[in-house]
Amino acid sequence: MPRVIYSIHALSLYLYRLGKAPPMPSLYGKAQFSDAAVQAMSRELQRYGFPMPQFGKIGGILAGELPIDEAEHHAAIIAINKATEEGDCHLMIQAMDHPAAQLRDIDPSLADLYLQSLIDALDEKKQSSRERSLNSDFTADVYDELLTGSEIQYQLDSVNEFSALEKIALAVESRDQRRMMTALAHPILGIKRLNPDYCPAYMKALHSAISGDKGVERCDLQAIINQVNTEKESVLERQRFVNAVNQSLEGSDPARTLQLLRNLLDTEPMSELVVLEFAAALYHEEMNHFRAITEEDLSFEMICGAVRTLTQVAHVTQAVDGRNVAELLFVLEEPMLSFDGVNTSLTESYMSALAEIRREKSRRGDFCSVLTHNEIQCCIIQVNEDLERNDIAQVIQRAVDSGDANQLAILLGSTGLVDQDPVEEQAPLYLRLLKTLSEAKRRSQDSNASLSMEDVEEMLVRSRELATEAEEVCLVVTGLNNLRDPAGFVETLSSPYISLPDLSRTQFQACTKKLGARIRGLRIEQLPTSKAWVMHRLEQGIPVYLNVKTQQISWEKPRDYSESGLIGLREFEDLVMSVVEDEDIEPLIIRMQACCRGFLVREKIAFRLHHFHNNVDSVIKIQVCFELKKKKKRFCFSFNVKLICGKYRLGGAQ
Repeated sequence: MPRVIYSIHALSLYLYRLGKAPPMPSLYGKAQFSDAAVQAMSRELQRYGFPMPQFGKIGGILAGELPIDEAEHHAAIIAINKATEEGDCHLMIQAMDHPAAQLRDIDPSLADLYLQSLIDALDEKKQSSRERSLNSDFTADVYDELLTGSEIQYQLDSVNEFSALEKIALAVESRDQRRMMTALAHPILGIKRLNPDYCPAYMKALHSAISGDKGVERCDLQAIINQVNTEKESVLERQRFVNAVNQSLEGSDPARTLQLLRNLLDTEPMSELVVLEFAAALYHEEMNHFRAITEEDLSFEMICGAVRTLTQVAHVTQAVDGRNVAELLFVLEEPMLSFDGVNTSLTESYMSALAEIRREKSRRGDFCSVLTHNEIQCCIIQVNEDLERNDIAQVIQRAVDSGDANQLAILLGSTGLVDQDPVEEQAPLYLRLLKTLSEAKRRSQDSNASLSMEDVEEMLVRSRELATEAEEVCLVVTGLNNLRDPAGFVETLSSPYISLPDLSRTQFQACTKKLGARIRGLRIEQLPTSKAWVMHRLEQGIPVYLNVKTQQISWEKPRDYSESGLIGLREFEDLVMSVVEDEDIEPLIIRMQACCRGFLVREKIAFRLHHFHNNVDSVIKIQVCFELKKKKKRFCFSFNVKLICGKYRLGGAQ
């Protein structure tokens, strides 16, 4: 084995000197072996009869095999060693530049560093030679105390490498990208795949490495460059897929979008993101919606965030389809989805409501039949509101059953359903309407049927309509009882709440006179508040008390209510109708007689027509006979005239 290793080293050096292969890196100063280990290995080699090869003499042995003048090369190497011992930088550089020395990558600006490095290596080799000369198997050689060409080249390479690394460090420290790229391209470093386009990324990565504990001397430049190249190429590939995803979102092919998302996520091997095949339409629709909101293409980070969230959203649909309540609750409580108002006790209700939405979307044939985040959140809110509304409806039902208008007013006020309504004033009306509705439901459905929030809301709408009607009727009643304002009285009569026939001037005057007699001596402004009340009944017979002085409305009989003689709306209508009936009784009787006579005449004519139609044949026969008799009579008369005329002409002739 030692001979094999020796032969490999010899072959490497031989090919290197021919310029056909790079030099084999020396482990001198890197691999350290103790004297005991070296002596133990020597004893084992001697026991088997294999002497330790002299690796340091490879250069001398190969000198005779190279196609150059051995003496000239030997002289050049010795000259370099001599100049090194003398410490003459200029002479050393001249010797190194000699072609026979076969040295490369010589930089005269680094002469001082070359000299110091060669001096240190030469001193170390002399010390090592003196130590080895004490061994019995030591064989003297010309290069025992001189540096060989390969050793000199190694020192030159070490100095060049150190200088290049130092230049890189200085360029990185000063943020000089051009100098950094020049230093990285130095042949001694042998860095491959340098890309000027990635210069900023190289700068950032090298600055991070140099700022660490290792420093630039020990960091693996090629590994850093490879890592940056890989990252940049990955970014370019990733951006290509990002662009493709944005382009696909403009179309209507969810399957293509899904495949592009998978390709995009594959560019991040460490990513744990996955896309679900059944949710392809969800990814496509929601990302396209988000893209429309931002009015810009989605970035990689935005796509990853969307995939992470939408995949969790798709798990809700999976749980609903599988009727898995535990999984549904787990997903709904996922912090990433940020669902508001999730009530663990309503999970079954959420499941039923979400399943219904899912079925409805499938029936409609929606582009995306998977539940979206917005649909799920709206469903949660709706279920919570339904529960809250049912609870409120049950409390309202109990208040209605107890007949407590004050408690009902407090409940309706606390729910916020009647924020803008005078709750306390309207409470009796609420109670009456709700009680009527509740009794109707129990009669038509079930004795245990209760009010729903829809019933309450319908009642509130109806109560507002009735309150508006009561306010307008109050103004009308006030106008009817105020004859001192003729223009206002006439305008009051045109109110849609008064049902009157068309009045003639005489009838209008009669009505006014009769109304004046009815409310004679009553002045609204002089009436006490307790006597200004007028009771009026709205639709369904709901009573309301109207104060014509204060325009106040009460749905219960006021405590200070007393009869005042004021006329109400219905009483005024009856008054008008009595006037109309009194003045129009004679025309009505005449009209009735005309109608009766007309009926009799029409009946007689109809009888004659009926008789005629039933005896058409007889009539025709009578007409024929009559016409025949007339023609016969006319013929006989004509015949007699002719006969008489003939006789007269005869007599004259005679």
